[in-house]
Amino acid sequence: MTDLLCPECSRPRCVRPDRLCLNAEWAFMPDSEGRSPAELLARPHWEAQPVRVPSSWRWMIKPHEPFQPYDLFGYPAAWNDAQAGQLFDSHSL
Repeated sequence: MTDLLCPECSRPRCVRPDRLCLNAEWAFMPDSEGRSPAELLARPHWEAQPVRVPSSWRWMIKPHEPFQPYDLFGYPAAWNDAQAGQLFDSHSL
């Protein structure tokens, strides 16, 4: 039965073998300054904590409230200021 589950996310494998499950932890580089992708990649600074795909790095609704219902993965509060970001992972086909 375990061969029917995706090893990365433990969900059932797709029926179509031509699909690749991208659910995983990916490297993340937030951008709070509005830089272009080329500027970000010219001097990359990948965060130590990965981001889970699929998920959003922005989770804070009201900054001063103690209860944050979307804080599911413990991402840093500074990530909420990022309007964009770069994600990276490596896959072989």
